[in-house]
Amino acid sequence: MRIVYNKNKAIKASRRPVRASQDGYELVKRKDIRDSGGWLTEYSLYRTTDGKHYFCMFGDSDIYEPDPDYADWEGDSYEEAIEWFDNYEDLDSDDIYGAEEEPYEEYTGEHDQYEDVWDSIKDIDQEFSSENTSINKTRLPKVFSIVNFEPGTVNVDYGGGRFDNAADYLSDKDVVNIVLDPFNRSKGHNREGINLIREHGGADTATCSNVLNVIKEPQNRIQVLENIKSLVKPGGTAYIYIHEGNKDDVEGPTRNGYQLNKKTDKYLDEVRQVFPNAQQKGKSQLIIAPNDGAGVAASRYSDNDLVVC
Repeated sequence: MRIVYNKNKAIKASRRPVRASQDGYELVKRKDIRDSGGWLTEYSLYRTTDGKHYFCMFGDSDIYEPDPDYADWEGDSYEEAIEWFDNYEDLDSDDIYGAEEEPYEEYTGEHDQYEDVWDSIKDIDQEFSSENTSINKTRLPKVFSIVNFEPGTVNVDYGGGRFDNAADYLSDKDVVNIVLDPFNRSKGHNREGINLIREHGGADTATCSNVLNVIKEPQNRIQVLENIKSLVKPGGTAYIYIHEGNKDDVEGPTRNGYQLNKKTDKYLDEVRQVFPNAQQKGKSQLIIAPNDGAGVAASRYSDNDLVVC
């Protein structure tokens, strides 16, 4: 079955209608693969309707429209595209940082309040796990290419997933990127990240990409935002990037988790409950949220300030 997407409509879809991309793409091939957690997800090969460009991407086709910004591979050769797609196998857990539980030193003294930080985050009553929404294995998440990071700063990538391409990208800009993710990183990794942020007096910036839009419960989205604010210095900024899905406001479960399918401006009210001066950048999918409050960083994380539950 040939599926063609253009800016006016999805001519034919395999499940339910998919909102078309701004540019026209057509499906070449699709297959099911298993991710590192053993969950099935789709892997699709698309080309532009003029036949000049090809790209592969992960994600349920009924939720994730063709988008080169989320490409796992892209190129201009049909032969190379077919070879890549046909030879692509299930994700190798050996390639995923943090897939294995890493040893860590037990914190003592002033660090004691952090012992259960990442144990407790999974106690959030999130009906649909976000574990399998980490899909950017080789492609840099878009938020990192549109934010102007200052050299010599620390960024916390909250819900940053299992891959490290963003850390490599920011390292070249003299920015330390610390990924915290309760679903895709080990407890040891997350605890060490918390400690590094604490020693820095808080992160200078935070990124949160494709996170709020995959959480069903409003109270859990608010908790994520409060956690981010707790980690960012007063005067710092959180950059929240939304994957809008089908943009039709029809939310529901997907093979990989959950998708709200809301436009970015519909998240502003929630974000402003925690970051009152948050603004959407034009009509983009980026929300810029200054941390104007005192925050826990002002007291260098005194007892009971950072509560993740």
